[in-house]
Amino acid sequence: MDVKAVDHIAINAVDIEQSVLFYEEVMGFPLVKRIPNGNNVLVYLRMNSDTMLELFDHEKEIKYCTHPEDASGTAHIALSVSSIQHWNEHLIKHNVEFTLPLCSLEHLGKNVLLFRDPNGVIIELCEDL
Repeated sequence: MDVKAVDHIAINAVDIEQSVLFYEEVMGFPLVKRIPNGNNVLVYLRMNSDTMLELFDHEKEIKYCTHPEDASGTAHIALSVSSIQHWNEHLIKHNVEFTLPLCSLEHLGKNVLLFRDPNGVIIELCEDL
């Protein structure tokens, strides 16, 4: 018995269209499909060949909030990238605000940067040193 891969990551979207735009234009995730889900819609974007991003349209039911660093639960989503310097420049061009600017974490063997998506989810991009 084993886990083969991460199938999808689900995010509650405060504003579904703003979230889709961010993940398509800033992150480069292509839109795969929109599926009606009762009064809402589910939006799927492809992160890579194995993993989808699932956005839930709850704009009338939830509000934007941040997750304190000292609280339990998911701290961030980490994505491995091949050129973190390129990503850093790309995110700056898109006026993304960093929660941790590009830095080297030698004790972890990684270069990293962190930022929030439009829903308050912290995303880490990392690259091996």
